[in-house]
Amino acid sequence: MSRIGTSGSSPNRFHTLDSWRGIFAVVVAVGHCFVEFGEPDAVPGSFVLAVDFFFALSGFVIGSSLLKSNHPQDWARRFLISRIFRIFPLYLLVLALYGFIFLPALREINLLSNSAQEAIGFALLLQDTGLVVTRAWELGRTSIGVAWTLSVEVWCGLAFFSICALLANNRLALVLFLSLSLAVTLGLMVNLSPRSFNVHYHPFGFTTWGMIRGVVGFSSGFLGFIAWQQVHRLKASTLLEIGIVASLIACFASVNYARQNDYLIPVFSGALLLVFAFEKGAISRILLSRPALALGRWSFGIYLWHPLFIEIVRAANLPIGRGNYIIVLAATIVCSAVTFRLVEDPMVNKARSLLSQGGATKAT
Repeated sequence: MSRIGTSGSSPNRFHTLDSWRGIFAVVVAVGHCFVEFGEPDAVPGSFVLAVDFFFALSGFVIGSSLLKSNHPQDWARRFLISRIFRIFPLYLLVLALYGFIFLPALREINLLSNSAQEAIGFALLLQDTGLVVTRAWELGRTSIGVAWTLSVEVWCGLAFFSICALLANNRLALVLFLSLSLAVTLGLMVNLSPRSFNVHYHPFGFTTWGMIRGVVGFSSGFLGFIAWQQVHRLKASTLLEIGIVASLIACFASVNYARQNDYLIPVFSGALLLVFAFEKGAISRILLSRPALALGRWSFGIYLWHPLFIEIVRAANLPIGRGNYIIVLAATIVCSAVTFRLVEDPMVNKARSLLSQGGATKAT
């Protein structure tokens, strides 16, 4: 199976899936624009489910890396190094800029009243673990608020994939663990979640519903990769790609969406990953175009930068209606391209260099 090369990418990278990550990052940004600029009923509320695809993609790609690793006994350390270099540099930059620009507003809502604990929680991405009490939920869809997904990626991912690494040499035990994890956490989400899949900082026992949501995605994505391993020599047709995309639109794209199909998102995420990992159909050829690949490279920046620019444009109170959306998206994409080049790519390459001896864990 051929792979095309891009700057800083692995020869085994699934580029179509990166492009989907970029598309879903834009979906999140556009959805937040509609909500924050006063038009929540003009966009499908299902846009928040894009983050469940991010979790499933991590399960797929990290699962791929884990099963190919020559160092399963050293997985936790290698995973943590990879995540630190991939996530923290850009996150801390955005966090610092957000705090600098909006410090008066943070003081006004007394968010800094417990500054030491808040600072530790935010800086170490502990805000969605349940281990450190923060009030990140008060910041909603700001750059700090949306970072709950990064908290899940780092700390829930560390625990979850470390267990997977222990089972990596016993495929049956691994599949049983992943299946049980998916069944239990999905059952919890369907039957006990206070807001279906639209939960993040909401407490659940000693942890949060965001962590439960992350395990659902990690499990479905990893199982998707294992399934792909069994059938990867087959050729996914254009018809199959169109079918999965059309099904996604039919189930989730209504502006009247009322969370009725949330429980299907792990299935659709796993299926989307499985089908497009072949990179063979007509839609895949579009996803392998330069603009789509660029969007994939900038996806992390798009996710982190867009809330900051929404806040800036709102503070400016520009009377130009949906022109505000264009300003936010344009500024977000430009800034994401710059920080990918200057921050993300160098840091990912640094992680690969540190882990190169004996075979590196791929920074995703």
